[in-house]
Amino acid sequence: MNNVKDFGAKGDGSTLDTVSIQRAIDAGGMVYFPPGTYLTGTLYLRSGGGLEISPGAVLLASPNRADYNADDFCPQNQVFSGDQVSGAHLLCAVEQHDIVLRGGGRIDGSARSWLNELHQLGCRMSYRYPAWRPGQLLYFCESEHISLQDLCIDDAPYWAVMVHGCRHVAIRNLRITSDMQGHNGDGIDIDCSQFVNISDCQIEGSDDCITLRANERGLKHPQNCEYVTVSNCILKTYECAVRLGVGNGLIRQAVFSNILVRHACAAVNICCCWRWAGFAASVENVVFHDFIIDAERPVNVTDVVSTVNQSEGEFKAFLRNISFRHWRGRASRSGNIRVCRGGCISNVVLEDFQLEYHGNNLKATPTGGGWYDGSPVYSSAFAVVGAEQVRFKDVSVIWDSNAENWQGLLMASHAPKLMIDGKACPEDVLL
Repeated sequence: MNNVKDFGAKGDGSTLDTVSIQRAIDAGGMVYFPPGTYLTGTLYLRSGGGLEISPGAVLLASPNRADYNADDFCPQNQVFSGDQVSGAHLLCAVEQHDIVLRGGGRIDGSARSWLNELHQLGCRMSYRYPAWRPGQLLYFCESEHISLQDLCIDDAPYWAVMVHGCRHVAIRNLRITSDMQGHNGDGIDIDCSQFVNISDCQIEGSDDCITLRANERGLKHPQNCEYVTVSNCILKTYECAVRLGVGNGLIRQAVFSNILVRHACAAVNICCCWRWAGFAASVENVVFHDFIIDAERPVNVTDVVSTVNQSEGEFKAFLRNISFRHWRGRASRSGNIRVCRGGCISNVVLEDFQLEYHGNNLKATPTGGGWYDGSPVYSSAFAVVGAEQVRFKDVSVIWDSNAENWQGLLMASHAPKLMIDGKACPEDVLL
């Protein structure tokens, strides 16, 4: 194992250690960080090695733009200009294999170097978008046999971990914390990757905690996002605790189990695309079981989240064979299963739900009103619009003493083959 101090790293928090650390990485094998604070820019991980960040050691991202990779450092790298972010990263592994990050230490993304001016954004204070900031803090692309475990990842200026086009990935016992007043503070983004296991993680941030995506663009070897398990995680966010969708490929064969949602805009959001732009992802064969939630919206299943700025084009994406089972908790907005643009949503099951609804639901109207996640708020606990073969079994709602302006358990419109506790229901109904 290569000790970074043997390669010249100071670990004093002020000396830029990038060259020394990269020299240790290039020597091959695991690189050991003893206690200390190691200021660094972009590091390029190599096959057959990794980083052992010991307890008391901090890998600190540089606040200097010049210390990061160029946006075009590899052909797969993408810049999401709509998020006002660059393609710079702290740790990169592109077309590598057998890499381990572990050790009980901490990776600090130095987000306050870029996000440091607060202003009022809607109902909360948030940082202004900076002129420049790094992108995904940890970036793994078209690599395989990746292991991330027993680390804290703090203050990423954008997404904390991105896994794009990879295979055989294990992520365990990460504690990811981003400022709740930041922007795009995703925790773990799994994109077009296969055979992925995520477990025992705690994630808190301003955006989606865990996502499955299907953005094949840029990959040399496009593939489905499939064979993914997520278990035993605790999630807190202003946005979606779990989100599936976005891209142009297919997400399938995934299981989410034993998830605690401390707070979220939506516990689970499944969408073909955020705003229709001529391409969309499809989702099939996904199970969400044993959730305990405290969320404004329990579930949102839709083809397009926002109907704003839609372009013309044929919508071919689908959402099908999705099950939600054994849920408990609290909510204050309708759970929606809703076709917006003409996509296909079919065979969705909600079974053994016991939710307490609270709040006066002032924005809820029978026809739906706008809400900040882009999906309508209805006056029933659940709404099914345009989806077929939706089945409710043992779903019950307790109305809190302050829950007003609600009109029942379920509103359905144009929902063929709707079933409640094994009995067929009209496709237009309010229960």
